[in-house]
Amino acid sequence: MFFFVKLNKDPNVPLGYTNEIDYGSSELKIVPPPSQVPYWEQEWDLEIKDLPYKLKGWSESEDLSKMDKDQLKKEVVAFFEQQRNLLNEGKVDDYLKLGLKKDEEVIVATYGEDLEYYTSQKRKDNLLRAKDHMLPLEKYKVSLYANGKLVSLEISDGKYRSWSALMSKSDKGGMSGWGIKLHKPKGSKDFEIIRK
Repeated sequence: MFFFVKLNKDPNVPLGYTNEIDYGSSELKIVPPPSQVPYWEQEWDLEIKDLPYKLKGWSESEDLSKMDKDQLKKEVVAFFEQQRNLLNEGKVDDYLKLGLKKDEEVIVATYGEDLEYYTSQKRKDNLLRAKDHMLPLEKYKVSLYANGKLVSLEISDGKYRSWSALMSKSDKGGMSGWGIKLHKPKGSKDFEIIRK
């Protein structure tokens, strides 16, 4: 079961919001296909109102669906290749700098208070697991989100279908996906990381 719920802000409780959620009217119905299939996808259209913040990833980005598809793919692949190289070389500080706007917006969207975790050694150590273990970008597709405002590179088929094309494989064979979503601020020529 999936739910799309509204959180009621309350600064007087530890989480910053109350636990009063109307699950009965918040469920997103899952509609299975009429016959058996290996997998299926389902989408919901949701209207979000009354957000107490404004996130640039949703409101101040170019509509990437209007870009030339070949040019969009070229730019997105180049950005992902840059990210893959930073992770593979263990340059986590550079990688984190490029994702700073994403981290700041995650804090706003989750009612967090500071960047402590996002700049912590624990997070850096987690990112260092990818050093010398990043896989080449292969079997990917360009995927648009948020009415064309966000873009990502994802595995197009197989066991890891829809995972981020930024993947690493540990010495023990475990796979990790390093998901990012990009946007292009209005008036900018360059992509920025805006979501994970």
